[in-house]
This record gives sequence, C-alpha cells and structure tokens, in this order.
Amino acid sequence: MICIGDGALLRRAVAHAAARGHTVDLVCSEDPRDAAGAPHLTAADVNIRAADLAGASTDGIVWSLNNRRILRAAW
Repeated sequence: MICIGDGALLRRAVAHAAARGHTVDLVCSEDPRDAAGAPHLTAADVNIRAADLAGASTDGIVWSLNNRRILRAAW
C-alpha cells in the first residue's frame, strides 16, 4: 500500500496499517517522519512521480490522507 498526505493523520494511519501486518510500500509526504519506518518519497507534485508510486505498490492500494496534493488520472 502507498500512503500519500501529511501530518498526524497520515502518521497514525501508517503506524496503524503496519501494526496490523499490512505492508506499507511507500509513504509520500513532505516530512520523512510521516513514514514511521516505511520507505519515504518527498514529492511536491505526486503526478510527476506517478510511475515511481505505481512501481512501488505491491497491492495496488493507495490511501490519500490529509492530502493537499491533487491526484490526476493518467493521460
């Protein structure tokens, strides 16, 4: 699973998922501390890094939490 967002809500979601045994493949946020030990990617525009995000996902799940970033459909 990939988690995209910022702040305490993101950190809590990542920690909760990991504690329940779910694999957090990548966390995309401004603050590396949001990743809670999972791989981290800083990206101001997640659409530019869409291929990196898709390539990191092992299950096709993406969560957007407390997120100011806009995810656009691929063209």
